[in-house]
Amino acid sequence: MRTNFGMLLIMLGMMVQAAWAQTFHDPVTYYQNANGKKGAALKTALKDIIFNHTERDYNDLWTDFRATDALPDNPDKVWDMYSNDTIFTFGTNQDTGSGGNIEGVYYNREHSFPNSWFGGKIKPMYTDLNHLYPTDKCVNNKRSNYPFGETKGEEFTSANGFSKLGACTYPGYTGTVFEPNDEYKGDFARTYFYMITCYEEQLPDWYSKYSEVRPTIDGSKYPGFTSWQLAMLMKWATQDPVSQKEIDRNQAVDSIQHNRNPFIDYPGLEQYIWGNKTNVAFQSAASSVSLVDGTSYTNAGEQQGLDITYSRIFKNTNWQPWYVPFDMVLTSETLANFSFARFAGTYTEEDGTFYLTIVRLREGAKIKANTAYFVQAKTADSNNAQVISVSNATLYPAVSNSFYMLSADKKITVTGIYEPKYVTEEDKGWYAYSGGKYSLQNKVGGAPLNPYRFFVTITDRDDNPYADDELPGEVKIKVLGDDETDLEMVKAKSQDIIYDLQGRTIVKGKSVNSEWPKGLYIVNGKKVIIK
Repeated sequence: MRTNFGMLLIMLGMMVQAAWAQTFHDPVTYYQNANGKKGAALKTALKDIIFNHTERDYNDLWTDFRATDALPDNPDKVWDMYSNDTIFTFGTNQDTGSGGNIEGVYYNREHSFPNSWFGGKIKPMYTDLNHLYPTDKCVNNKRSNYPFGETKGEEFTSANGFSKLGACTYPGYTGTVFEPNDEYKGDFARTYFYMITCYEEQLPDWYSKYSEVRPTIDGSKYPGFTSWQLAMLMKWATQDPVSQKEIDRNQAVDSIQHNRNPFIDYPGLEQYIWGNKTNVAFQSAASSVSLVDGTSYTNAGEQQGLDITYSRIFKNTNWQPWYVPFDMVLTSETLANFSFARFAGTYTEEDGTFYLTIVRLREGAKIKANTAYFVQAKTADSNNAQVISVSNATLYPAVSNSFYMLSADKKITVTGIYEPKYVTEEDKGWYAYSGGKYSLQNKVGGAPLNPYRFFVTITDRDDNPYADDELPGEVKIKVLGDDETDLEMVKAKSQDIIYDLQGRTIVKGKSVNSEWPKGLYIVNGKKVIIK
């Protein structure tokens, strides 16, 4: 009976582990309550989501590590982030309580956020797998409870110079620090982002009671970090981006203790809390999204790491407007089916026809979201949409974006739009319109403008619109280096358009004069020097 009962427990344990492996949160719906939040409010909203989790027993960690920190090509071996001179076997090299004074003998349970910083064996922090890792016992002991930092390693250097201990060389702190290897600095940065977010309510208490934590936290709920530590960890997170190891570990931790590290699920999330995007609202995102040209699109916040498919019907092979909410890099695969071009910033007028010049883009060129470009399909099909796919892309909120070009007497403005717009009698200009074909047409009064389009207006230099009889009668574009193409576009007039060496249009008058700053200018294709 004992044997059978023992077998039953083993089988039950295997069933529970299998259930864990199949149970984890959807990273989209899990963070929905944080949508629309910014900065400190976002940090608190994430805390409310991730704080509640299943507390583990400290002895459970030995088994948990088999799921969270095994080498992918050898699941019996430990993935050690403190030493690269170890090939620990789970169980066999587990710390027995003595020995391990040299590197490569035992692994133990490392609180990367030292437990002395929060009072010792205090749950849930003490057994929170999101900051616990199996590491070489010797190196772990050398690390002690020193903060993370950057150092020359004058006190200790692990085998092959992998980890170091010594005086901090990062600006803002001079005490002793432990520096992990570059390969894992981003991992530990995101671990600390998790800890300072998940336990923000406890930060003031830790600061007041435990002096060892003060080089790392400032005693406030927000920002939570000392300035030097935050700056360094932000740098580490950028230089060592999220890896597949972290993604897999995040899943495994969730299956065991049922919470997640949002800084792994959303690479760059730290920028929305402490960095350069604190004024941008967070939006949880699906891993993939499909955009259909001509369909309304609303996005409350920037979404990263998406696989995007963009569908569009090309009814002809003319150059057509391209204005979409995502970045992309032109690949040979994409260019096999499409050509792309951008505004060259020049335009001419010939016999009442205005020409806007565009330049072709080559492989490797970056297409920026919310920016006016042109696209030309190599083949056209009025009944079937063609698809452009972009991997690991960022989807941006619905915005309008515009730029303008000036001549001596006219101004051309190109403005991108997302939401459907109806042209009124007061709107004068050329609008992206899909009534039968994709082109820019002179439409006034009740003409719908579909999303993912831009429109072009021509005014005088002071933004005053022209009367109806002054509007251009014909609008076309020219592709730089190619023959004229038939697509209704913009017109303008070129009168001594002058550029600096960076290609910026200089608007000072019809000709260069001695009052201009000293330098080299391009006038009608010729170099002019002002001394």
